[in-house]
Amino acid sequence: MLASSSPSAAGRSPELAASAELHENLSSIAPGPAIRPGAVASLPTWLRSRRRQLALAATALLLVAVGVLCSELVRIRDELEAGANALDSLELTEVEENGGLAATADDAADHLDEADRIAHESPLLRALSVVPGLDGQVDGLRSLTESLVDLGAEGRRAGAELEAAIDGLDGGGAGRLALVDTADEVLARLQQAVDRTQIDDRFFLPPLAGARDDLREELDDKAIELTDASRATALLSGLLTGPRRYLIAVGNNAEMRSLGAITATGVVNIDNGELAVGPFLGNLDTALVREGVPVPTEYTDLYGWRGGMFRYPGTVYTPNFPQSAQIIAALTARNVHGPVDGVIYVDTITLKAILEVVGPVTVEGRTYAAEDVVEQLLYRNYLEFQTISDHVERKSLQSEIATAAFDALNIRDYSVFELAESLSVMARSRHFLGWSSDPAENELWQRIGADGHLEPDDVLVEVGNLGSSKLDFFVTVEAELTTEPGDYERRATLAVTITNPEREETSPYIEGVSGLIEQPGEHVGWLLFFLPQYARSITAVDFPGFGAAGPDGPLFASGVVVRIPVGESRTYTISFDLPILENALTILPAARIRPTAWTIDGVGPFPDYFPQSFDLDEGEYSEDDRTLEEPAVTPP
Repeated sequence: MLASSSPSAAGRSPELAASAELHENLSSIAPGPAIRPGAVASLPTWLRSRRRQLALAATALLLVAVGVLCSELVRIRDELEAGANALDSLELTEVEENGGLAATADDAADHLDEADRIAHESPLLRALSVVPGLDGQVDGLRSLTESLVDLGAEGRRAGAELEAAIDGLDGGGAGRLALVDTADEVLARLQQAVDRTQIDDRFFLPPLAGARDDLREELDDKAIELTDASRATALLSGLLTGPRRYLIAVGNNAEMRSLGAITATGVVNIDNGELAVGPFLGNLDTALVREGVPVPTEYTDLYGWRGGMFRYPGTVYTPNFPQSAQIIAALTARNVHGPVDGVIYVDTITLKAILEVVGPVTVEGRTYAAEDVVEQLLYRNYLEFQTISDHVERKSLQSEIATAAFDALNIRDYSVFELAESLSVMARSRHFLGWSSDPAENELWQRIGADGHLEPDDVLVEVGNLGSSKLDFFVTVEAELTTEPGDYERRATLAVTITNPEREETSPYIEGVSGLIEQPGEHVGWLLFFLPQYARSITAVDFPGFGAAGPDGPLFASGVVVRIPVGESRTYTISFDLPILENALTILPAARIRPTAWTIDGVGPFPDYFPQSFDLDEGEYSEDDRTLEEPAVTPP
């Protein structure tokens, strides 16, 4: 986005400030005969007065000329800003809101064309183009707008071609591949157009200088985005051409790990752009019995007791998705599904997002829409099928809904922009993740932010469900981090409060069937604190200690089993030290239905919909997405 130039001094408009600045510059180099000291004082009074009047008149004329120039520059600046803003809005759903890809590209090109028209056809600029000292401003301005007109024309052409390809998409595999090929060609031309666009560094008056600088920054950003998009398009082409077999792992947000526990899995076969989704199976059909798959030692030390080497649900206690995905792929190679090329994780929140794009689906005479699918699958479903004996029928229904949603993606007409934006949001919030065994293809998941890798400054609070209950539909989590800087270290305290509210209507399946449950209605969880590995002296403050602790990728995990009676809250506090120079932490989303509410050094609470970077020195967030999303579901 471009920002308007601000006044150079209080009470001055940009035009007057620019006029004064230019007048000072011109005065300092104004030609004329040298006057010996004392000569002016020896002139007659009337002559000195006349010289002053002429000087004032010349200055006034100069100020008027510069003011006229500045007024035209402001008009051009406004058009350039509008054009740049339109280019910046070439983003997925914003394109839809602005009338389509072609309309958005046309709007950008129209503003750039208008800026160029003013630069070349304005009578005022024509007159000023012959004024010494101002002619360079006009020439530079025209050179700038001419360059941007060429870019706008290429953008207009690209928008029309892509929208035509999207409108002509027939939903079949050949159509998908043709669309990707068109996108690849268009992106290559846009990249060349951006590379050809030259923005020089000559001096411009402030109304234009700021716009020029912002345009240069915008073009630099677009060059990077186009390079990334071109690479992603090439990778997507390879993926869709196939043949590929991906496991689709469906997560249940009513039974949490670091993600929703995997409760159903199916295989999608991709070949020549066609997507064929096989039946979804429950964990009883896919679990290994006698011998598990090999897992890393650090995984065994932390999570081995949860059976991730035998069954899918235990694989996602770690938030390190590249590691859990490799274990999932190893399990799949040994079970009824057979070997796969990669893993795609989607949870119920992602199914909701898909239905928002493709529309409702009907299963066994009942319609499931985006508005109610979360509550139906994660709550009402368990009221209808109340006991463990109803397990097979309930799993069958969930699998059929997932199959219907993916079939709709394959055959229905919908906005690819809206789908891409929805999946992008889901990836950022850790509801949609992907991994490929091919390192080059895995780069595609990395580029769209869906690979689920961890960074050294990440922090996550996880409350894993140990009771095989579905209480995470109700349970809420709050986290309060306070820090106190010292000379060399920053002492930190993290207090996590878990609330297990009463339910007006429930069932045995919702309350849980695990032998770990000691009291009816209690929530049995595994509270895991994930901190940077540079955190030191991690200590349990108000509970006896940790049941497991150790490294997990770039982070260090410390866990304790917790029990929260129904209708009550419990708080668990730890303390630790951070190096004083490590002043930034990133809070990762816990991917819960009801987001974890974070407060850091008195700032908050904010929901963890998306990763949030917090500057401990400044006491503020470096990026604020707190208002972008509403809760996925309201309490029943």
